[in-house]
Amino acid sequence: MSLLPSPDARTLRFRLRAPNDHPLLVDNCNGAFSWGLERRVAGVWTSAWTVATDACHSAPIAIPPGASRDFAEAVTLGADERLPADDYRIVVHGVYATHDAADHARNVAVARELLVSAPFAFGPLDAR
Repeated sequence: MSLLPSPDARTLRFRLRAPNDHPLLVDNCNGAFSWGLERRVAGVWTSAWTVATDACHSAPIAIPPGASRDFAEAVTLGADERLPADDYRIVVHGVYATHDAADHARNVAVARELLVSAPFAFGPLDAR
């Protein structure tokens, strides 16, 4: 995953690139997929924020082998949520190399290192 320049303080842009030997198949609900931010706490990357999505199961967002797709996603915080200024990284969840809608347990997950961005400075951000 690579970071792209963002148009504003709440929107993060990133690119997912499929390896040459298999597609990336992103679980989603009407185009909304699970992604979030991690930050380092006591030397360990931990979840700091995750997007809220509905629980439906649409056909996966398919990125063909060797191709890439750019995403621009907004960080929206609840009334009491706050993200302090820190180094964060983006992580995308629910990405597979195979996708069997009838038997989700058979899907082959993609290696995590393909789904995590490099650390970047972000925040502070609070609900508005």
